[in-house]
Amino acid sequence: MAIRSIEVSNITLSQPEEVTFTKGYVPGRKPQDADFYDPSYFSGAKHKQGIQFPVNGAFLNPESEYRYKFQDILSWISAYVKEGTVLDVGAGPGHLAYWSKKMEKPLRVIGCDISLSLLQSEYNQNRGQSLSSNPYELPFADGKFQAVLFSDILEHIWPHQAVQSIKEAHRLLGEHGYVFVNIPNRITWSSAAQKDQGHVWLPSIKEAEHLLVLGGFGKNGIKTFSRGFPVSSTFREVTGNDLKLPLFGRSIFTCAKK
Repeated sequence: MAIRSIEVSNITLSQPEEVTFTKGYVPGRKPQDADFYDPSYFSGAKHKQGIQFPVNGAFLNPESEYRYKFQDILSWISAYVKEGTVLDVGAGPGHLAYWSKKMEKPLRVIGCDISLSLLQSEYNQNRGQSLSSNPYELPFADGKFQAVLFSDILEHIWPHQAVQSIKEAHRLLGEHGYVFVNIPNRITWSSAAQKDQGHVWLPSIKEAEHLLVLGGFGKNGIKTFSRGFPVSSTFREVTGNDLKLPLFGRSIFTCAKK
């Protein structure tokens, strides 16, 4: 699959009043355009512009300390989806695909990202299976995927666009497919996500779950945990596992079955 750009509509710069599922609007912020998320963003060069993550350039290296994030996400997905094709929305430099191959997961990862410059760069680990698209107008056929992942993506767009993104995931999933959402938690011990100037809104756990319901998924089938705690590194060193708790982690992980 050649990397290509998809023509998309302009980003709306106002939040519709009828979308009231979250209290997490951050006053004065709006979505950035595609050019903002170039390789320099992922290298940490925009930290002085109020971007909290990443800061040290390590994110562009799939073998850096960020590898645990992608390994844990793959373990999370694999607990529900044993094989098939996964759409990684906001794939960035393609690390999910990189680790899926390295961990020998029976999953084919297709990536899409708003940043064409990043996808075309040397940092993209999934160049043959990537295209440029925003998350709420996904150019794929109905029922094509067994899983759709939004990892640290939906907080960068308006909440009503996040709802449309989940609706798109519902459309793209085959029977019994799963949507997976990883998003910063508003109700947590850390203020880093609130400070990040790239974040337009942040949900609570209940609001993140309601987002899936608004997108067409049944409430009773939603599964959620949080991760990212001060003792997480020590916990991993001792147990070899990710620390998951119901509340107050820096990130919300929620999924639902179609």
